[in-house]
Amino acid sequence: MAALRLSATSHIATHSLKTLFGEKTVWLFILLFTVLVVLSAYLGWSANTTVDAIYTDAKQYLLKAGNPVPPNPVMDSSPLSMLRNLSVYFGLIGVLVAIVMGYQLIAEDRKSGVLPLIATRLTSRREYACAKVGVFSGVLALLTLISLLVCGLVFVCLPSISLSGSQLRQLFEFHFFAYAYMATFGLFAMGCTAFAKKQSIALLTPVSLWLIITFILPSLMANVNPTAAINPISTLVPVPDSAFFTIVHGYLAPIALAQNFDAISAQLLEYGPILSPLPVIQWGSLICAFTLSALFAVEAIGRMRMEKGAFNE
Repeated sequence: MAALRLSATSHIATHSLKTLFGEKTVWLFILLFTVLVVLSAYLGWSANTTVDAIYTDAKQYLLKAGNPVPPNPVMDSSPLSMLRNLSVYFGLIGVLVAIVMGYQLIAEDRKSGVLPLIATRLTSRREYACAKVGVFSGVLALLTLISLLVCGLVFVCLPSISLSGSQLRQLFEFHFFAYAYMATFGLFAMGCTAFAKKQSIALLTPVSLWLIITFILPSLMANVNPTAAINPISTLVPVPDSAFFTIVHGYLAPIALAQNFDAISAQLLEYGPILSPLPVIQWGSLICAFTLSALFAVEAIGRMRMEKGAFNE
C-alpha cells in the first residue's frame, strides 16, 4: 500500500511539473523574474565597481602628491544595500510568478478533465494536495536559490567588498522571508483555484488580494503613494502625525504584509533603519500568513470534488 501511495504521489508530481513547465506564461514570468534579479545584482555591482575604480585611481594620484587619502566611499554604505531593489522584484514579479504557478497547477487539471481519473488511483485526496504543494514549493525554492546564488556571485566578483558572517546570514534570511512572502500568495492561489467554481474567480481573487495588500493598505495606513511600491526607500516613510492614520495603522499592521516585508528587507539588506531585535509583529505576520495559506491550500485541494472537477463556465 505504501508503494502504491508513493507511486501515485510521484506520478502526480511528475505530471504537475510537465504541465507547469509546458505553459509559456509560466516560463515568461520565471524568465522575467530571473532577468530582473540578475539585472538588480549587476547594477549594484556595476555602480560599486565604477566608484571603486575611480577611488583607486584617485588614491594613487593623492599618494604621489603627498595629500591625505579619504576613505573609500564604497565602504560608507553596507554592501548589502546595493541589492535593495530585490525587495521590489520579489514583491511584484516574484509574487506574480507564485500566483500564476499556484493557479496553473490546479486549473490545468480541472480544465483538462483528468481529475476523475486521478481520483481512482488515490487512497487519500491529501496525497494529491501534498503532491501539488510539494511541486509548487520546490519550484519556488529553486527560483529563490537562483537569486541567492546570483547575489553571492556578485560579491565574489567584488574583491574590494567582503561580507561578514552576520551579513551572509542576513542575506540568507532575506531570501527565506522573500520565499515565505511569495509562497503565501501562491498557496492562496492554489486554494482559491481548487475552491472556486469559475475559472475567472480562481485567478482574480488572489490577484485582487495582492493588489489590496501592495497598493491600498499602505495608502490607508501611512498615506503612502501607490507608486511607492516600486521604490524600496519610499515604503519606509513613517506614519503621519494624524489620529486617523495612527489608529488605522494599529489595526491593519498585522495584515499589512507588503509593508512588513519591506521593513524586514530594509533591515536585513541594511538600506533602512536598523532595528534590533527584528520586530515580532513584522516577521510574525509573514510566518503566520504563510502557514495559514499552506493550510488553506491543503484543505481546499483535499476537499475538492474530483468527480466533478471542471470549472462552471
